Amino acid sequence: MSKSIRDGIHKDISNAAYHANDRLSTSGIKKIRESIADFELYKEKPTIQTTPLRLGSLFDMYLFDGEFDDSVFLIPPEIPLNKDGSPKKSAKAYKELAGEIGDKTILTAQELATFQKMKSAIYSHKRAAAIMAEGESQTSILFTDPVTRIKCQVRPDWITSNNFLVDLKTCPKGKASPRNVGRHCHDFGYQIQDSFYTFGHDLIADAPANGFLFLFVEKEEPFHVSVIELDEDAKSLGAAQFRQALDKYGLFQNSVEEQKEELRGYGHDIKTISLPGYAFF
Repeated sequence: MSKSIRDGIHKDISNAAYHANDRLSTSGIKKIRESIADFELYKEKPTIQTTPLRLGSLFDMYLFDGEFDDSVFLIPPEIPLNKDGSPKKSAKAYKELAGEIGDKTILTAQELATFQKMKSAIYSHKRAAAIMAEGESQTSILFTDPVTRIKCQVRPDWITSNNFLVDLKTCPKGKASPRNVGRHCHDFGYQIQDSFYTFGHDLIADAPANGFLFLFVEKEEPFHVSVIELDEDAKSLGAAQFRQALDKYGLFQNSVEEQKEELRGYGHDIKTISLPGYAFF
């Protein structure tokens, strides 16, 4: 899919096609904040599918679609597992299925059992269950930033029937706790996602979103669930951060090659710095 696809709200774009689209996403925004060079490397190199990324993507599919598509292969329970939970590829039973598995994303029976418990925890949570009661999943929102004219895209996991944007976050034990979730949001830049998604949605949709919610579910027993809404200070920070990144990339695109070389990194000038505040106590 090319970046010439029209701006709008699209419900017929697959997850794979969305990620193959040549538009700026939240992940790209975060890379630009590191440096333009980091963003260029991010675009050139394929994303390494770590276990958390694999499981997060698969649980999204399981929760919102109710089933797995043909890109997923469920490993039979009789195939032995390694200590880290991955299937033993040296096992005879696995080798016999190798042709069938091909390049599909694998899911073990043990992982599926965990998914079932996580889903049950979400639907046992009063507020989370209400959010999941009615809505649409995996809606692609394609838009053009009115300031820089950069083509952008966002893809909320869920849009409720009363127009709340929702993003699912699977996380380690304890990270969904109200005591810890703020730091977790900061560490992963979720304030940027909140503001960028809302910005893109409200540019395109007939009516503005009523809010943005994070649905956190922990991946270990007892599978705690939290529904989180960032406050206005966090949203304002996220808006300032994505705007800074868009403006930076817009300037880069409109610069001559000599200027681009400097903009790719941290700049060529000498910078005077101090030590962190704690160093002076």
